[in-house]
Amino acid sequence: MNNTECKLQMLDLYFSEYSFKNSHEDEDVNYNSSFTIKYAINSDDESKIKVTIDTNITNSTKTVELNLQTIGIFKIDKEGIEEEIYDTLMKKNTVAIIFPFIRSQISLLTTQPGMTPIVIPPVNINALIEEQN
Repeated sequence: MNNTECKLQMLDLYFSEYSFKNSHEDEDVNYNSSFTIKYAINSDDESKIKVTIDTNITNSTKTVELNLQTIGIFKIDKEGIEEEIYDTLMKKNTVAIIFPFIRSQISLLTTQPGMTPIVIPPVNINALIEEQN
């Protein structure tokens, strides 16, 4: 029997900072979004990784601006896996796990009277990671 134990675990996820500005000066719903991803390996326990994703969304007239910082804490069991697979787990899979939470949180933050909620479309995680590099 093949033992297929998961090598990647999410230990925690939280939104550490957010700000939202909506001046209601216009109805511009042409949103631009940008994402900055940072990785930090725990110096006391190298199996633990902190992934920080900073999300910035603005409309073209700058009357709407949303900033959200999301932190995910993960554990990766490196035993028996190749470096390339470890790198994929750390850089791509962690971001892919976090992203639906970001999309949901942004929709929740922008669901208010007089505003069309911001819905981030699905993102190609591979392309996003390549863009960050």
